[in-house]
Amino acid sequence: MKIFFRCRGGKFQGWGNVVRLARIAEYLHTKKIKVLFIFEGDEKIKKFLSKFKFKKIALEEDISIKKEMSIIKKLGEPKFTFLEMLDANLNLQYFYKSISEKLIILDDLLDKIYISDYLICCQSQNIKKTQILKDNNTKIFINSKYFPFNNNLLNNFKSSNLKKKISKILVFLGGGNYESALLKCAIALKKFNFDKVKFILPPNINSNLKKQLKNMSSNYDFKDTIYDVRTIFNEADLAIVSGGYTKLEAAIMKTPCIIIQTQWHQKNISSSFAKKTGCPDLGHMSSLKIEKIIFEIKKLKALRVRKKILSKYKNVVSRNGINNILKEVGISV
Repeated sequence: MKIFFRCRGGKFQGWGNVVRLARIAEYLHTKKIKVLFIFEGDEKIKKFLSKFKFKKIALEEDISIKKEMSIIKKLGEPKFTFLEMLDANLNLQYFYKSISEKLIILDDLLDKIYISDYLICCQSQNIKKTQILKDNNTKIFINSKYFPFNNNLLNNFKSSNLKKKISKILVFLGGGNYESALLKCAIALKKFNFDKVKFILPPNINSNLKKQLKNMSSNYDFKDTIYDVRTIFNEADLAIVSGGYTKLEAAIMKTPCIIIQTQWHQKNISSSFAKKTGCPDLGHMSSLKIEKIIFEIKKLKALRVRKKILSKYKNVVSRNGINNILKEVGISV
């Protein structure tokens, strides 16, 4: 059985699509299934993917559909194609559907027209399936139980025992261009006397801003983009995360979190997550207020508030995300 994966990532596209599909591809590769990972991405994305053993094909950025078709048609026809990218336009969908027995789209936005056999949203949100523009035969699954976590994350997680006092903070907003939000977090956190604040910096951060952040406090620690988030969440008593995937990683790692929406499309999924867990949602980073960050951190210093969040996490994440996806689309491993 041959399975294609098609995605795109980078500074403006974000990293989530690539990371998520790579996890599924890696899992299938370990099960001796032939995987071909087709992607658009910058050098940072290529470096990230180089550690995986499955076969990869890098397409040029903004490749035309005509050129992509000429390349991919030479590679044979897969039984399944997984497609996830911000611009999963109809031309791309029709092409991969034409060469595949089944086309599977992963999309948390649910704001496009879909002609796939399966549409899977790996985050719970308040939307009726009848509102989604889709082919009559498209099967839809919407639930954060489908989120494909990294195996290292699942196999090494901390206990549910929270410390009474918050001493270590993690700021992890993802791999995109979220510099203003990072700076506002740094300014807000100076108001507290935490033992350590760790910032995970995006790969394309402005060098002058990086220097400015490093000069703000001796308690601030900085790490470039990280792919194994297990250790950083294990160390943190509280995390400030994006409204995308990192909030779910905080949940599976049992780390109370504060959410900042780093993309406009995160409004619905962030709001839904906040309502189900009690984690503060600070809204989109463009309107982020330093005072609001300070206010919410002060509230979360109360142990009972953080304990309540942890008790609700188990209702929004599953340790079997990849297998839940494979079961729905009929892939046996």
